[in-house]
Amino acid sequence: MEEEPINMNFIATLMQIVLSCMCSEWICMNTNYLYVVICRVDTTIQR
Repeated sequence: MEEEPINMNFIATLMQIVLSCMCSEWICMNTNYLYVVICRVDTTIQR
């Protein structure tokens, strides 16, 4: 498996999505070299 550097454009887009959602709880996970912030929402999101 090749380890590629994190795409900053992807991070920026991800942060924009996270910050724009209505959060009830913030979940932060640190997996190896990847730092992930997940937004947990109370209301159901329909796609």
